[in-house]
Amino acid sequence: MCGWAPLQTSEASCSDVASARAENGGGDGKKAEGVPTREPPFHFEKLVRRASSPEGKQEAQRFASVLRRRGWCVVSLPQALNPEATFSGTFAAADTFFTLASEEKEKYASTSNGHGYRQGEQDEEVFESRSFFDMKYVWPKSPPGFRFAVVDSYHVLEAVALACLEIVAEALQVKPSVLTGLLDNADEHLTMETASATAIRCSCFAKGASASPASASLARTEDALLAVVPRGRGEGLHVRSLQDLAFHAVEAQLGPDEVAIFAGDTLARLTNNFFPAAMARMPLEHLPMSVKTAPPLSPGSSPEKKKRTRKKNGLANGAPRASESWMGARFVLHARANAELEPLRLGSPVVDTAFQRPAVTVAKLHFEQAEWPWRNSAYYTT
Repeated sequence: MCGWAPLQTSEASCSDVASARAENGGGDGKKAEGVPTREPPFHFEKLVRRASSPEGKQEAQRFASVLRRRGWCVVSLPQALNPEATFSGTFAAADTFFTLASEEKEKYASTSNGHGYRQGEQDEEVFESRSFFDMKYVWPKSPPGFRFAVVDSYHVLEAVALACLEIVAEALQVKPSVLTGLLDNADEHLTMETASATAIRCSCFAKGASASPASASLARTEDALLAVVPRGRGEGLHVRSLQDLAFHAVEAQLGPDEVAIFAGDTLARLTNNFFPAAMARMPLEHLPMSVKTAPPLSPGSSPEKKKRTRKKNGLANGAPRASESWMGARFVLHARANAELEPLRLGSPVVDTAFQRPAVTVAKLHFEQAEWPWRNSAYYTT
């Protein structure tokens, strides 16, 4: 039996979110690497009122422009959403969960579609809450209220992502339904195989013993439509600027009520790179030494091998607390797995349709990624 988006736990519904307010912004990426120029964030309040406010319309147009030319935007959320308390509550709950003994955490291991706890490559630990998951899944009992803490942030970030997706549609000069139609629909036709991977991911990385120069080899794009990141504990995510090709400490620049937003590969493929997918990474000085010096585990590594690696790194009984680790969250808005992507069908007058490939489903997107012309650019290869 399958269940849709996690239990509604906060009083702010998606419609409440759409009527609430906030700001946008981000750095211009003209300073030394990792130190972006700070600009006022975009106001979420203005963005959602764009239909009735000339100022809001201009704000939305500027949002789309910055997202395209720089790679990320920063949006300030309204107090009506209670972002600071919501996000800090999620991180506090995740901190407690990640410090449990490994045997306890393994009781809540990921299901077949990725919902639940898992050990990532090397010393990363992740708890992922999917929009579509098996209702038989038993949520962690410790700390009390863990599910509610995670789901509250899920709903806030989801509402922001959906509002931004509508702005993207307007920039493409297509109806919002053209993009929202790619998302999940809660009906009996969806299965674990065809549902989207929309989720909130809470992650924990142990800090390394010493700082090392950052390496672009650990940078990657999200295979999503959009990603939304609040400020976590520690310096956190660096995003590469499309303007100067430098990595900037975007997450560290966020205020407690702000989020960073960037596009993923699904949106890039759908629009023929009109909205490029941003490259992002964790700075190496915030990763464990094993990540810096050892080859990454293959995606198919067995759970036993991952456990042996963690034991070797002294993390067999759980990750260090927040004071000794970076902890963050990321919301990823995905199209459903069987949605077809084809720029020509998009019907956008601003998208270049000179480069055409057969339609591809979201589930098979990564198989053709190397063939996309824009992936040969310096932004992705250097």
